[in-house]
Formats: sequence, structure tokens, C-alpha cells
Amino acid sequence: MAKNTGTKNIVYMATKDGALTAAMPMVNGSLIQLFLTNRGVSAYYVGLFSTLVSIITVVGMMLCSYLSEKLPKPLKQYQWLYFLQTAVYLAMIPIGCFTMTPMALFLVLSLVACSITFLSSWSGILGYKIPYMTIPFDAYGTYTAASGAITGIVGVVSSFAFSAIINRNLGGNSYLVCICITSLLMLLSWYCTQRMKPVNDVYD
Repeated sequence: MAKNTGTKNIVYMATKDGALTAAMPMVNGSLIQLFLTNRGVSAYYVGLFSTLVSIITVVGMMLCSYLSEKLPKPLKQYQWLYFLQTAVYLAMIPIGCFTMTPMALFLVLSLVACSITFLSSWSGILGYKIPYMTIPFDAYGTYTAASGAITGIVGVVSSFAFSAIINRNLGGNSYLVCICITSLLMLLSWYCTQRMKPVNDVYD
């Protein structure tokens, strides 16, 4: 039973890793910066956006490294953090639907991206614990190989796919299409974390 659960966890973890790899450029990376530029946000504020995300990443990891060790049930924390990241990102859909002034767009997207980055930093701190809780020790190599292969392939394919969507202006609002795809990827990553169950009696 534990072995079967561990095998399912490998599939969920590797799928979650791949989904996040594909999603991140449109969450707080290069594609979201391109979206800001496309909507008339100046280069100064696009650079400021990137700086804010970087600062939140560092500050978030410093704060959450303390919190994550004090709070119980790391897997439950992890699952809730992915739920919150996904819920916050879904706010991007109406943002992509409506026209906003460049400054309003900058402020709203900065809030969304920094919120997700903070939550992602927290889940990243917990991330080293989760495989040891959910993957059988004798299958850890299988997980790392599967995750590495999936993230590598998905990273390349998603880059080409998003570029094609934007360059061809698919749907008449290519960035909204990218946001909707990214929302599905975030939902998939959340679903995968919710399905994981502990198989090793560690950390809890």
C-alpha cells in the first residue's frame, strides 16, 4: 500500500514540478514583464517590478525559514501554500480581460506577483522536506530523474508555445490566453499537492 502511494506521489510531484516550470514565466518572470511592456508600462517600472520580486524572494525566504520550522505538519502547510498561490493567480484573469492605466496595472501586478513570490518562497523552504515525507527512500532517485526530465522538456516546450501564442496574437488577446493557460497550470500544481500523502514518518 505504501509503495503504491509512493509511486503515485512520484507522479504528482514530478507533474507539479513540470507545471510550475511552465507557469513561472507568466507569474513573475520574463513573460509577465513583457505583458507590462505591451500594456504601456515604462521600462523603469518594469525594472522596478523585477526588483520588487527579487527583494520579496529574499525577504520571504528569510522570514519563512523561521516560520516553517516552528509550524507543525509541513505537508499540510505545503498544500495550503499551493492553494493560496493558485487562488491569488486566478485574479490575473480579469486583469487580462480589461484595460487599465499603465500605473494601475503595474501596482496590481506587483501586488499579485509579490504575493505569489512570498508564498512560493515559503513553499520553497518547505520543499526540501516534502520528498522525504512522500517518496519512498528507495525510489528517491527515480523521482529526481523523472522531475529533472519533465521540467527540462516542459521548460523548452512551454517557452516555444508561449512565444508562438504571443507572436501570432492568438485569440486576439494573446496575453489573456497565456494567463488562462498559466491558471490551468497553477490549478494542476495545486491539485497534485493535494493528492500527495505521507509515506515516511519524518518531520511530522
